[in-house]
Amino acid sequence: MPVNTKFHRTCLGEIQDIQPVWMMRQAGRYLPEYLAIRQNFPDFMAFCFNPDIVTEVTLQPIERFDFDAAIIFSDILVIAQAIGQGVWFEKGHGPRLKALPSFQSWNSNWVETLNPVYDAIKKTRSKLSQDKSLIGFAATPWTLGAYMLCQNKIGTQQNLYAAIDNHAGQLALLLDKLIPIVAQHLINQVTAGCDVVQLFDSWAAFCKEDEQEDNLINPLTTILDIFWKVHPNTPVIYYGKEASHLYKDILNRISGPLVFGYDQYVDMNSTNQVNTPSQGNLDPEVLIKGGDALDAAVNNILCATKNRPHIFNLGHGIKPETPIRHVEKMLQLVRKAG
Repeated sequence: MPVNTKFHRTCLGEIQDIQPVWMMRQAGRYLPEYLAIRQNFPDFMAFCFNPDIVTEVTLQPIERFDFDAAIIFSDILVIAQAIGQGVWFEKGHGPRLKALPSFQSWNSNWVETLNPVYDAIKKTRSKLSQDKSLIGFAATPWTLGAYMLCQNKIGTQQNLYAAIDNHAGQLALLLDKLIPIVAQHLINQVTAGCDVVQLFDSWAAFCKEDEQEDNLINPLTTILDIFWKVHPNTPVIYYGKEASHLYKDILNRISGPLVFGYDQYVDMNSTNQVNTPSQGNLDPEVLIKGGDALDAAVNNILCATKNRPHIFNLGHGIKPETPIRHVEKMLQLVRKAG
């Protein structure tokens, strides 16, 4: 079915009178309806592999806030789980992973393992209004690899590089191994019903400057090349946390519809020189604070991006303690701006 949503058109470069809006982690722990379901699933990964439940929670923020796009409820670590590295979540800690399995022992049927994710996309798309986009996602090899090597909480650049040192000589092999898997996972999500995908590079800031070419840029552009050979007209959003200084270089190396996501540390007035659609970048802490600070921050972003294709979003994922009334106020400010 041809896609003609406001969100999708913005990703392709069309300027809107009222910017489309969604939030990273919009289906999650700040919503009481999500928490009511989640308490029945102590195993988070099992939760992510339940198509009926995933469909329900993916649609919750659309039903409550009428966002312009839904993002399939999943986790970047489903790939690690699918290739055979056990993943579980501990309250107050986050993800934990078993030791990185040898490359020879990786599950070659990982696509079959991820079929519940693709089934959830099909179910969600069938229930989602046709004027809403559906976003699929994955992590870049660098960010996914960081979790796979560290096993426990990454925390600092020092922790990450200590884990890299403990796996001497394996980082390059790991990234090379992940590139086609990440690309295929994105391809499969679009085939299942997503019309936009996002690549999260949440740990990009921890990559040493002299390694950014090999560890960030080359894997990303290779994934994009693979992806666009199959889905040449499907937009990709790249969110590189604290990595926007690389965006010009990335843009010069790609040939498909790319959107750059900006974190909260970027002044959106300074991004006009990067000639591609943008997304971001309200500080999640300001959304928690609310009041005049929220009004001013939203207005600043809208003014800075008024004459360009921009998707209003946060600079990082929404936090669990965020008051719902502040989300409602943010949406009111964005939607009345047109």
